[in-house]
Amino acid sequence: DCLKADQIILFSPNTLFNSYVSNVLPELGEENMQQVTFQEYLNHRLSKNYQVENPYDQLEYVLTATDSPSYHSRVASIRFKASPLFFDAIESYRESLEISDMQFKDLIFRGKPIVSKEQIAERFYRKDTSLRFHNRLEKLQDWLLNKLKEALKVERHQPWVLERIELLSDEEYNKAHAYLAKKHGFKRDSIADYEVDTKELAQLIVQQRLRPLQRRVRAFEFIDMKGIYKQLFADPLAIKQWMNGDTPAEWPSICEETAQILDEDQLRYEDATPFLLLNELIKGFQANRTIKHIVVDEAQDYSPFQFEFLRRLFPSAKMTVLGDFNQAIFAHANETVDFHVLTNLFGPDETEVITMTRSYRSTKPIIEFTRKLIPKGDQIIPFYREGELPELKRVIDHEELRRSIAEKVAHFQSVGYNTIAIICKSAEESRHAYESLSTIEDIKLLRKGSMEYEQGVVVVPAYLAKGIEFDAVIIYDASEHIYGDESLRRIFYTACTRAMHDLQLYSVGEATPLLETVPRDCFILA
Repeated sequence: DCLKADQIILFSPNTLFNSYVSNVLPELGEENMQQVTFQEYLNHRLSKNYQVENPYDQLEYVLTATDSPSYHSRVASIRFKASPLFFDAIESYRESLEISDMQFKDLIFRGKPIVSKEQIAERFYRKDTSLRFHNRLEKLQDWLLNKLKEALKVERHQPWVLERIELLSDEEYNKAHAYLAKKHGFKRDSIADYEVDTKELAQLIVQQRLRPLQRRVRAFEFIDMKGIYKQLFADPLAIKQWMNGDTPAEWPSICEETAQILDEDQLRYEDATPFLLLNELIKGFQANRTIKHIVVDEAQDYSPFQFEFLRRLFPSAKMTVLGDFNQAIFAHANETVDFHVLTNLFGPDETEVITMTRSYRSTKPIIEFTRKLIPKGDQIIPFYREGELPELKRVIDHEELRRSIAEKVAHFQSVGYNTIAIICKSAEESRHAYESLSTIEDIKLLRKGSMEYEQGVVVVPAYLAKGIEFDAVIIYDASEHIYGDESLRRIFYTACTRAMHDLQLYSVGEATPLLETVPRDCFILA
């Protein structure tokens, strides 16, 4: 069968990339394909009840908050919650809920509970226990809807209903009159002949007041999902019963911080997918069978959770996954992250790995330089395209840096480059760079919310530049102070590989030790 565009969905890294694809690469025909970011999907599902952190804010924290007292426990939390170990723990925890510890919410009507959460739990664990978990919840849902019908019969005789009838405006009364007349078979021209029965009007008023509660019951909102997820962290020792393996040393702190953030109705990025996974395991997956093919770009940014999630969301779809694990810059990525994540999820028979070693983006000198920055970089074969050697210039202070960059930008513009990126490590550094370089005409700052890919001169954090290429790239400050840690190797590599024709690095003071792996004949020391 021939695939149609609306049966394909592209998960792209960010809205900026979507704009880049449709503006710069229209010949790929991707403008007809549905494009979405994983974050947009999370927001669609969760933002009604929670403030959901995005991956860029998470990464910004990891890059800039190293002095925070909770820094190490947060990084440990990010890594652990992205692991297959935590995924299995959530599945086992969900199974344990069949026997005990489901959390429910009171059904409140006019300030009083119609059914208390204790009564709901008692019913759930006493009735229909031989049925499958989701069928038990459906039976519980039916029971609660019946309870609401019983409440309707009781409430329609309460004094508040008579008071409400007396306070109806003419418009409200006429609307109710017309509705009840129609219900009794009166035609439009004879509605005036219908006399309102007060009992029926009382029933209608209570029905309308109960409707939001009925909607919540139909949507399984009587289940306390926040309470159930929070319960995972209530006792640091509890998780042992649901997992085969060890929790990180920081687990007690992780539990405390997670519960605290949940109490504020916030979900950190590392909790969003596990929370949603648990939600779907309890309420049933909202699967989409019309999508037949998924394309995941920048696959190295996804955790096993997210792949498993996509697989379950689109059970009829095949998956094409594109990525460069040398650019795995998100905090959940460990040192060994690779496509085995997919082989483990889908099985070796279902997975075909095609390794592309030839790079066509950049000139040969830029590729020779960047491949020395990473382990196994020698496997990358440069396409033979001539160009200048990358250049590293050491400057004394930020004033000299500002002057040098302004001159270099003017030079790049004079040779006809349309896209010039000044790439920084973080959004925080990007803001400082943008303010410092504001004298450059039409310079733009790209932020995480930027919707449009801009040509010209842009200042951008490395993680937003991923997937995009520029005629020339300036690494704003490749110093030991900024890129002193080995954990930043991938983000530094990602920034340098955005350059197609020219790569210029500046360093305020001593250059990054990450350059020690690059032979001196691969770049010019200015």
